[in-house]
Amino acid sequence: MDRLIIESRGCIVKEEKLATIDSNIIKGTFVLETVNPFYGYYSADPEEKKSIPKTIFYILDQFYYNDDIARQ
Repeated sequence: MDRLIIESRGCIVKEEKLATIDSNIIKGTFVLETVNPFYGYYSADPEEKKSIPKTIFYILDQFYYNDDIARQ
């Protein structure tokens, strides 16, 4: 009996709105956070209130150690 093997590939594009964080960042850096995290990706509850950002993006022009970023 011959086995049928089907190979497929694909991708998912997840777009989110971002906002700038201006306080408690390293001087000269650009930091973004998600405004309304993608429903179902981070939490099953769409009404969940966030006290801290779930995702932060650091746009840097030089290398920083993780410890330096975490202390800010």
